[in-house]
Amino acid sequence: MSSHVSSSWLVVQTLKRDGLTVLLVEQNLPFATGLADRHNLLENGRIVRTMTNDEVVREEDQLLAHLGV
Repeated sequence: MSSHVSSSWLVVQTLKRDGLTVLLVEQNLPFATGLADRHNLLENGRIVRTMTNDEVVREEDQLLAHLGV
């Protein structure tokens, strides 16, 4: 993990620990699942699915294909 990503992770983790809500837009699933409580899949600016970390991890291959990552 690069120093920039590590710094970002620490900042978001601290905000979360302090009880703040953070909207994180991220395609790096390991990074996102390490921080988020839930995930929203957007298509054309609309939420088409809300998932838990377990669902994201279980369906990672399908999600990456869908995102074109």
